Amino acid sequence: MKIIDVKTYHLQYPVKEKFANSSSWNTSRGAHVVEVITDNGLTGWGEGSDGLSRSALEAHVIGRSPFEYAAIWQVLHENRVSPRAISGLDIALWDVMGKALEMPVYELLGGAVRTEIPTYASGLFCKDRPDMTQALVEEAKGYVDQGFGAMKMKIGFGEAYDVKNVTAVRQAIGGDVLFAVDANCGY
Repeated sequence: MKIIDVKTYHLQYPVKEKFANSSSWNTSRGAHVVEVITDNGLTGWGEGSDGLSRSALEAHVIGRSPFEYAAIWQVLHENRVSPRAISGLDIALWDVMGKALEMPVYELLGGAVRTEIPTYASGLFCKDRPDMTQALVEEAKGYVDQGFGAMKMKIGFGEAYDVKNVTAVRQAIGGDVLFAVDANCGY
């Protein structure tokens, strides 16, 4: 089985309310979806956060077996392709390998290790609100009400702003909820 084509699709959609991390305001969300097409008609799908260049795909992916996933990863990495872009291709390769072997990907990766996966709420972005602290507190309480035992908040907007809001959210959710912060290289 050989890869005969790789197609990439950039999906973009507007958000209802703009939000910020430490580096920019965002008015939309996006994803890069990767489709790997093989000569035996199987197709694999994956999602990454960056797109892949056509030249990298033609030079290092097309014509290879999807089972050469480690070598493909290595050569793309050596050619300075972003790991965030390679990840979508990697997922698509695993998808097509699972289809070829008629096995779910988790079995290809060694089988189930657990029956439950711990999750956390990822949100708590800065938004354009009159009382951002109260908005963050309400959002965090909503995550607790939904059953999340952990959450992550964006910081990186200045020490006073961050300390005020992190303190308010921590007080609102109590000490039993795991609470992480993500500065997106803001400090």
